[in-house]
Amino acid sequence: PGATVQIVDEGSGAASDAEGQYRITGVPAGEQTLRVSFVGFRATERTVNVPAGGTVRVNFELQPEARELEEVVVTGQGSGVERERLSTTAQTVSGDELEAVPTNRLEGALQSQLDNTQIRLGSGQPGSSAQIRSRGPVSADGVTTPVIYVDGVRVDNRVTGSPLDLETGGARTSSIADIPTGNIERVEFVKGGAATTLYGSDAANGVLQIFTKDGSGVENNQLNFETRLGAEYGTDDFFRFDRTGELIFENPAFTQEYKLSGAGSAGGLNYSFSGKMYENNAARINNENIRYNLNTKVSATPLEDLQYTGSLKFVHDRYDRAIEANFTSTLLRFETGRLLGQQIDSLDAETFNSVKDSLQRGDELYQNETRIRRFQTSQTLRYNPIQSLNVRLQGGVDYRVENTKRRSTNQYQRQIGALPTEGGLTDFTRDFLGLTLSGNANHEASWRFLDFKTDVGFQIFRDETKIVRINGDDLPDGSQTINSAGETTASDFIEQLAQWGIYAKENIGFGDRFFLDLGIRGDENSAFGEEIGTEWYPSIGASYILTEEPFIEDAIPTGVISNLKLRGSYGEAGNFPTPFANQRLINAGAFLGALSYQFAEPGDPNLGPERVETWEVGANIGLFSDRVTFQVTRYNETTTDAIFDAPFSPSTGLANQERNIGEIENKGWELSSDFAILEQPEYSLNLSASLNTLDNEVVDNGPAPEFFNGGFTFLGSFVGEGNPVGYLRGDQPQYNEDGEITGFERNAFLGDPNPDQFGSISLSGRYKGLSVRATADYQLGAQGVATNDVLRTLSGFPDEGRFPNPNNLDVAPAVQQLAAGEVSFFDLAGAWVEDTNYLKVRTISLNYRLPESLLPRRVRSLRVGASARNPFNFVESGFDPEVTGSESAAGTVGGVFGYRTISPPRRFTFTLNIGI
Repeated sequence: PGATVQIVDEGSGAASDAEGQYRITGVPAGEQTLRVSFVGFRATERTVNVPAGGTVRVNFELQPEARELEEVVVTGQGSGVERERLSTTAQTVSGDELEAVPTNRLEGALQSQLDNTQIRLGSGQPGSSAQIRSRGPVSADGVTTPVIYVDGVRVDNRVTGSPLDLETGGARTSSIADIPTGNIERVEFVKGGAATTLYGSDAANGVLQIFTKDGSGVENNQLNFETRLGAEYGTDDFFRFDRTGELIFENPAFTQEYKLSGAGSAGGLNYSFSGKMYENNAARINNENIRYNLNTKVSATPLEDLQYTGSLKFVHDRYDRAIEANFTSTLLRFETGRLLGQQIDSLDAETFNSVKDSLQRGDELYQNETRIRRFQTSQTLRYNPIQSLNVRLQGGVDYRVENTKRRSTNQYQRQIGALPTEGGLTDFTRDFLGLTLSGNANHEASWRFLDFKTDVGFQIFRDETKIVRINGDDLPDGSQTINSAGETTASDFIEQLAQWGIYAKENIGFGDRFFLDLGIRGDENSAFGEEIGTEWYPSIGASYILTEEPFIEDAIPTGVISNLKLRGSYGEAGNFPTPFANQRLINAGAFLGALSYQFAEPGDPNLGPERVETWEVGANIGLFSDRVTFQVTRYNETTTDAIFDAPFSPSTGLANQERNIGEIENKGWELSSDFAILEQPEYSLNLSASLNTLDNEVVDNGPAPEFFNGGFTFLGSFVGEGNPVGYLRGDQPQYNEDGEITGFERNAFLGDPNPDQFGSISLSGRYKGLSVRATADYQLGAQGVATNDVLRTLSGFPDEGRFPNPNNLDVAPAVQQLAAGEVSFFDLAGAWVEDTNYLKVRTISLNYRLPESLLPRRVRSLRVGASARNPFNFVESGFDPEVTGSESAAGTVGGVFGYRTISPPRRFTFTLNIGI
């Protein structure tokens, strides 16, 4: 719909309608060349002979353009700009690309689709956290997750554990996991200070914007029904023992999804909606998941110059979680030691089945259920009094309620072999309310060879989080409420944050080939100290399209270099501190039955945001009529006033306090490429690949000493000058030529959790209505900890090759020394640090769209497909390098410790989509 069809020599033409049909009349007889173009697709030409007094039917099929400079992207607060004018990079993923991935999670759908961004799911359990990172950790205290907007409304993006949280081990609840994925038109991601300046004090990790469909451009009412049926298998690639998978998985599990969507126009009203129901029985016991989504969006023009757009989204998500990681009753504990005095693989069939039935019964009796209800709305008014001026006012709400109930009964205690006690129930509720109000005015003007795009605006948001946790003990079995408990305790938590900001942006074009971009934003935030006023974030950038210059056109044929754009930029963005960390606090509590007080945070009136300054230069290159394209960027990000939750000198007697005392640097290269290997009307073959390098370093700890940031006492994650954020530190054993431990390097540098290189690969092909696509991610140069093998070694089953054994003894000398008590496993920290290089195939999909001639009457389209999710893993470490728990409370430890947590499952899905 909306494609432009022109007769090249005549200049006449037409636009295609909602069904893609077009008609051009009054065409002179003879040979004519037709050209079809549409933003985001490659222009196509075809020559035909028009008979005198006759008609000719010509069909075209357009292919997506790898890098289209004319594409409009939203990089500021709700205003669009052509990609050719940008001095920074912006990545776009279409709704169709997201729908092709068989997952209900936004993070999973974006894996391998954002060229220069690493997305890692922290667990295979439903709703668990993910790590989203583009240019390394810019903070040692905050998370790496970008701020997220849905239809212009800032939404809850928490990925770490909440205060008073109920943990199940490596599976903290993510607020991103339940963002609705239906009805999405596109997702845009911008990163770096130069690109995110206009988002201010919480945009240093980038900005992810989700835009939903509004039905515009669809003249006739359309309805689509889609069903996905599949089988899920637990991933057992990373288990030490062959029978572990048999112990914890019930393969295969059945998954089903049904979606009804529609779009159209009626009486000047455009509408779009989708409803989805998803159920997963789950291969992992106690991981069942049921989810309902409802999305709708409408737009109308009540007055000639006024447009209204409104969207509503609702999610109901319910899932169970099994206990994992450092819990004594998890099924995965047998990955780390003996069972009935034997290694699990050596049990006879009768004993194994008996143990399996008993353990699975215990897992089934464990009850940990989470229910999430989420409501989002966005309301927008656009006023266009004159052609060159557009005014927008937008407001919205993100309301999310998460409730988790954990029940421990007498029956469960007996089943797992624990001392029987009266049952207990813990009830956890997290209530989040986010309000957003923004407005901007955009004006366009031109004078001679100059053109101007001016954007000014404001943004206000307020977040409020309330958490309540209630514990009931001595609860009779069968009770579903705490009312029957013999003893109850309760605790709560409240957090509030408010920010307002103003911004201005000017983009100046010189002759449609050179562009200058200027921007500034000012913020005030309730988390800033009282001595901090308005924080200002400037940016400046320039881009130059060399191929628009006549001397380039004359010197180099356009068929060789079709596009060459140079760009460079500087900008600043921020991360605000933890709410209330700026204030001097006192803890009040009970002591001996009376009220007591003690000092809490000292407070800091000068506490301000972390400021991330970004320099970047790069080029966009198109070769052979854009059959080959490259995008290259060199970046340097420096976090000044980095917030460290670091200790004071012990003599002060003060607790830790967030302070702006550090400096962190991230630098590297970003390279993405697209190759149209074959490009014909009936078939095509495309390859895309990206490579990202990263060099992360803590440049300055300020007055604070090197400090611990998570992990274990003997093998932890630290923040210290001259080392990467969260680097691994511990004792490194030294061996002689016979493999015996002769000494130790104390407090040695053991590894870097941040990869030196990472990227993605995508291959897609098409033949007529048949299409195939495969995507993969890779990582090089990072290290992690094989925590499971620490306990396996203590149980007498160390991983093969863990310790040197040059004489091929039955037991490595270091293990003998450990068993004899000559060394402690605390001394062997370096032995359990491994390289975590990997290549993981994320998705393989096959789809077929039936030709129109074969469709039943009144059926507009019919598509069938099959896909595999997470089919292959090629990993150097003995554990899953991605499934290493979610990010810590400080946000930097994620991706380090591999410890008794299942990986995302393999899923094989069949799809049927019918459009009428």
